[in-house]
Amino acid sequence: MEIKPTKFINNMLNTGHTNKFEIPSLCPWCGVSFNPTIDRVATFDESDAHTFVLQMHCNYCGKKSINVVIGKDYSNMVQQMLYPAPKARQFDDLLVNLSPRFISLYQSAERAEQIGDLDLAGMGYRASLEILLKDFALKSTDDSKEKIATFNLGVAINKYFGDNPFGMIPADVVRLDANDFVHWDRPDDFDPVMTLEEMKSYLEIFITVVKTRQMIAHPPVKRYKK
Repeated sequence: MEIKPTKFINNMLNTGHTNKFEIPSLCPWCGVSFNPTIDRVATFDESDAHTFVLQMHCNYCGKKSINVVIGKDYSNMVQQMLYPAPKARQFDDLLVNLSPRFISLYQSAERAEQIGDLDLAGMGYRASLEILLKDFALKSTDDSKEKIATFNLGVAINKYFGDNPFGMIPADVVRLDANDFVHWDRPDDFDPVMTLEEMKSYLEIFITVVKTRQMIAHPPVKRYKK
């Protein structure tokens, strides 16, 4: 899946008014950018929420998927369930071999995000950063597991990427953005959707930096030496 798994669109859906609701940005069947034909299959209205069951027809692969969206009004209806469920993101073998726990945590955060549990997703992406960073440090330095374990995330970032702004800055953005998902006290104007997108964008940069370092450390071919 791409960095941003969902998007909001406007559609009348034969309701007499414009509805803004969340759908996947990629078809859950074929993975192609998603601009489906949408039909409203069912509507459930309660005093505090409106629920639409949507049938989406992919204009590329022709397959149909089901999306359930819910909102207090029709201008911000959030995806609650999708069939089929999006496939978990797959990672390069270099990262799988370096840090299998990072892969597991990232995919757990991704699942939490897909069902709307943004606080859990933010915590999960932050945890995946720490696991990847420390597994990288364990494999690429002489520091022991016991020593690395004593460092909090901020200290670990500075120690292992302090001389590399391409690694340090993205890691710090993820760490600091994650504070508002983890801590009790956060700004009144906190926007979890925007903050999560920012976190993921910078986490992606950090993942790329680590992958690049692994590619250099483990090239598929080596220069012949006499």
